[in-house]
Amino acid sequence: CLLAKKYHIEIQEREQTDDEKQQEKERESLQTVTQFAAKFFAETLHNTDEGQSVGMSYLRERGFSDDIIRKFRIGYAPDAWDTLVGAANAQNYSLDYMVKANVCNYNDEKKRYYDTFRGRVIFPWITVSGKVVAFSGRVLSRDTKGVVQKYVNTSETPLFVKSNELFGIFQAKNAITKADCVYIVEGQTDVISMHQCGVANV
Repeated sequence: CLLAKKYHIEIQEREQTDDEKQQEKERESLQTVTQFAAKFFAETLHNTDEGQSVGMSYLRERGFSDDIIRKFRIGYAPDAWDTLVGAANAQNYSLDYMVKANVCNYNDEKKRYYDTFRGRVIFPWITVSGKVVAFSGRVLSRDTKGVVQKYVNTSETPLFVKSNELFGIFQAKNAITKADCVYIVEGQTDVISMHQCGVANV
């Protein structure tokens, strides 16, 4: 509104419909649980024995520095069925929204919730405005033999449409503006490796 007034642009305002209000409320709830999950994964990587010995060891093998790990908010999901579920329950986060955000799932047969990501290094997808909306979880390199899915990714949600997002755009936006140029690479670790080498407009 401030920019519109400054440049004398008229904005047609209208009241949101009930459906639009509900959709916005749902997006806010999903944003809350993805932020919680991102914090959980990062804290697990930095502050637990498993995170250090398994997750951090893998990242060190890839040559990633502490600064780069923190810059990309990389985390680690414990190799257990319901650690994130338990943490969410303990802090009264809605497990229904955790499922909608695709960080947890529900097994109808066993009548129980379980973590989507287990025993994987976690790469958050962060929007240009700095909000975590999705995750990619990579199985560790020594465990890849015979693994069908090297990566497990968040499926599309009301918060995350993959074709609308670019991994690393938040970390790269200032460098892209400064260089007036952007490099597009194949995968998440390619993006992070380029930043590690000092090329940030990627």
